[in-house]
Amino acid sequence: MANPQKETGYTAIANELLEHIVQTKLNGTQFRVLLFVIRRTYGFQQKAAELSLSFIANGVGIHRNSVHTTLKQLEAMQIITITHKAATTPQKIAVEKDYQKWISSRYCERQHPKILSVKRKM
Repeated sequence: MANPQKETGYTAIANELLEHIVQTKLNGTQFRVLLFVIRRTYGFQQKAAELSLSFIANGVGIHRNSVHTTLKQLEAMQIITITHKAATTPQKIAVEKDYQKWISSRYCERQHPKILSVKRKM
């Protein structure tokens, strides 16, 4: 029987931000990856975290190529920011908490049709 308790860990997030997230048009994968990023940042009292594609893929249960595509989509929508220190280090990912900067997926599809269909080049 599951018995989650706040005392064993929780993720603090502003209600205003959470309410805006649930109102944003995201597909299921985008929503899952975003929640994972929130858990690994705000859940550890950090604004950003170094998260590899494989780490996110294992945490969300999807292929790392799908994670790469989804991160690029969320970044294009300005919901997250991604910075790279070097090619050999994990990317640093943060949630853009100023939701007024977010761009809707429909706007992205109209203005930049390729943004939401980013494919990883292998």
